[in-house]
Amino acid sequence: MIDKLNSARMERIRYIHALLGELRALAQAERCEMLTYMIEMAYIESNDIVHGQRPVEMKPSAVTSPKQGNSIG
Repeated sequence: MIDKLNSARMERIRYIHALLGELRALAQAERCEMLTYMIEMAYIESNDIVHGQRPVEMKPSAVTSPKQGNSIG
């Protein structure tokens, strides 16, 4: 059951990866440099996940919250 869920999840990530590739090409064609860069980062991240080079989820301890007083606004 868990393997089936993981398989479905990885298939969705592969789909996201494919869509990001298309979006990257569109953004690049429109010469939107920052948008292209940000999509490229997501594209690389999804590729790393698909190929097992990066975990699908980050552990809560790996994510740090911003310190109080440093927020913008």
